[in-house]
Amino acid sequence: MRKIFAPLAVALLAMSTQASAGWRTFVAHGHVTIATPTAPSGAKVTIQFSYDADIGEPNLASHGDGKGSGYTTAAYGFATEVTMKVNGHVMTAPNVRIDILNNAGSNVEDAFSVYAYPMVMDGTTFPEGSIGFYLGSGPGNTKVLKSTALPRKIKVEEFDSPGFQYGFAQTDGSSNGGLLNIVIDSVEEIDSHKGGKH
Repeated sequence: MRKIFAPLAVALLAMSTQASAGWRTFVAHGHVTIATPTAPSGAKVTIQFSYDADIGEPNLASHGDGKGSGYTTAAYGFATEVTMKVNGHVMTAPNVRIDILNNAGSNVEDAFSVYAYPMVMDGTTFPEGSIGFYLGSGPGNTKVLKSTALPRKIKVEEFDSPGFQYGFAQTDGSSNGGLLNIVIDSVEEIDSHKGGKH
């Protein structure tokens, strides 16, 4: 059954999750693969993000049986800041959407993605800008995610679909909006918050 909430309800749900007990904070580590004016090739990138792993049901959208073995998707939204740092630049975004794909039966089977918006880079706001990353497992590799629940651990090496371990920063969705070409190397948890507001 597909569930989609109105924007106001989504915002309220996102804010209400701040008081939940299962907040976890992660840092994704990566590197720039193609030089741009933003950063040279090889520059180190970090992306810090948080979510409530105990939220239970997706609060934005879902499709399929989230605990079953068939094709399922889920989307979660949180009003919490995401921060990307690279080559002396700091990019932030106050809202995060996390999408989970399970057993897709395609060139990507299981996937986890972080999409944060709108982007602020070094104090300049880009209303259509965003930062984030995408991880996907290859054909037949359906064991990375067992459901559409938010994972408590993220092992990049298990997401083995070629080319689907990438990060991004963009000022908008146009062909000229891309700021970075990134490969994600690892994701580590740096904090878990067991009570109160994160």
